[in-house]
Amino acid sequence: METIAYEIGLGNLIETRQMKKLRSILNEYYEFARQKGYLRKYEVDANGARHEHVDKLYINASAMAELRKV
Repeated sequence: METIAYEIGLGNLIETRQMKKLRSILNEYYEFARQKGYLRKYEVDANGARHEHVDKLYINASAMAELRKV
């Protein structure tokens, strides 16, 4: 979650410890991307490596290929 937040310009929410707000915003973005067909599905706070919790995004490869053509 933190990596994505910094990449899309929401790092200030981490720095000010507004994790609930960040989670809410990311969930909205993920759901928007799923509805538009860019994500097949997503999982939030899934178990990751070394007992960390991560967000898993399952990208729709064909939709992303179409984006690259534009």
